[in-house]
Amino acid sequence: MIPNFKHAINKLKRVGEKVKEFNDDFSRSEAELFLKKIRDHIDAQDLPWKPLSPSYLEYKNRFGLSTKIWMSTGELYRSLEIFKDKNNKYYVGAPVDTVHSDTDILINDIIKFMEYGTKNIPARPLFTPVRSYMSMTRPFRYVNNTKKVFVKWLKSDKDDLDRITDNST
Repeated sequence: MIPNFKHAINKLKRVGEKVKEFNDDFSRSEAELFLKKIRDHIDAQDLPWKPLSPSYLEYKNRFGLSTKIWMSTGELYRSLEIFKDKNNKYYVGAPVDTVHSDTDILINDIIKFMEYGTKNIPARPLFTPVRSYMSMTRPFRYVNNTKKVFVKWLKSDKDDLDRITDNST
């Protein structure tokens, strides 16, 4: 049995392209999961944040704002997106120049104020615990996704494998 080496070499070149595509797809899915976790925590209010002060809670009620932490008008929540930079890395945040319509403060600055606190606002970390969770569980997702992709590749490439090892060539 003499393998079809030209076909095998071309196949190996395509594997490299597929690995890059897999890594990009995995990174994108990680960013999507990160954004989902951020929104889920805002919705569920299940992180150990310091409660809103009574005076701020009363202010939010008086003006019909959401009494949830990390939410008032929903503008910040709706502004969160996934971005891909020039180095093909994915990020979650608000568009760089997006200003909150009620305050004229950059949404990304509001995120920093909420995450790390200010002189008057206690830190209410959201991105940090999600990033920690994602880091701890990433290897499991990577292994599971890798298995799925390689099984898919093997099934779709069975004919190519048969051609590579075909005795008639």
